[in-house]
Amino acid sequence: MDFQIRITEAALADFEEILAYSWVNFPATATRFGNAILNHVELLRSFPYIGSPVDGWPDVLQLIHTPILIYYRVNEAPNFIEVLHFWHGSRNAPHFLISLFQPWRYTKTVYTGIVKNITLSAEEELIERARLRAAREKRTLNAAFRDWLERYAGSETGRHEYAELMKRLSHVRNTRHFSRDEMNER
Repeated sequence: MDFQIRITEAALADFEEILAYSWVNFPATATRFGNAILNHVELLRSFPYIGSPVDGWPDVLQLIHTPILIYYRVNEAPNFIEVLHFWHGSRNAPHFLISLFQPWRYTKTVYTGIVKNITLSAEEELIERARLRAAREKRTLNAAFRDWLERYAGSETGRHEYAELMKRLSHVRNTRHFSRDEMNER
């Protein structure tokens, strides 16, 4: 039976940082590199123990996707892999204590299928304000964008928002009827 992949918020933040660096420094290959890392992680579904043990952390394994080290642990009871960190090999090893001793309920299931990367253009100040807001909400900008994209793509959401707006404006009464010409005047 295949394992489910769960990526912690810390690992997702690591991955976003790695991709952001790649986009700036290696734009021609950043998408391919990010997808290759995720494809490597997908191997864990069928081969959860292909990683090497990490000294000092008996439950943690390390999968190498040069130069990135993917730290994870295997949970056999509910059959899932918990990705703890994506880490550049030139950096000191990440501090696992926070990730290891928090219950898995803090782990979000992401990238469980094929994902498509998109490139957006926006002013630097706008992106920075969005990152700061996401940080205040203890989220990543990527997670906030995914939520917005879900709402934007969902037809039900717009209908409910419209109905809610009409309910809030129900006290407004229009006593005058406008002619077609008046309504089309600019």
